[in-house]
Amino acid sequence: MGAGCGTQAGRGGEADPDAAASRPSQPLQRDLPSLTLKKHKWTHARLLQERQAFWTSRVAGNGAVWNTLEQVAAMILDCNDVDTANAILQASGISTPNGDLSSVYDDHGVWYEVPRYCCLLYTSPSPRDRG
Repeated sequence: MGAGCGTQAGRGGEADPDAAASRPSQPLQRDLPSLTLKKHKWTHARLLQERQAFWTSRVAGNGAVWNTLEQVAAMILDCNDVDTANAILQASGISTPNGDLSSVYDDHGVWYEVPRYCCLLYTSPSPRDRG
C-alpha cells in the first residue's frame, strides 16, 4: 500500500465516524496551476501514461472514492467544471482541506493522497528549460 493512500486518519488507525462533520473543507480552486515537467522530463504522452497507471493501481481504501476522485480530476482537467466537481465531492462526503485533490478525506475519515501530476494542467517546458 502506498504511503498515505487510503489510510485511516484517526488515532490508532481507526476511522472517526464524526470526522466528516468536524473536518474543514475548502472548495476546489478555480484556477489550476500548471505543471511543467522539467524535473521528470516527461512528455505529455508520458504524463497521461503515469496518470493512467496511478488511477488503475489504487487498491487501498474505498474503490468508489478513488473512482470519484478520478472523475473529478478528469472533469477539472478536461473542462474546468469546478462547480460540478465541488458538488460531486460534497455529495460523496469527500472533504478537501487544502482546496485541491492532493490530500482528501472520505466521510469515514480515511485519507487519500493524489499526486499533483494527476490534478494539474500540463504545459510544455520552454526550449530554454529543455536543455
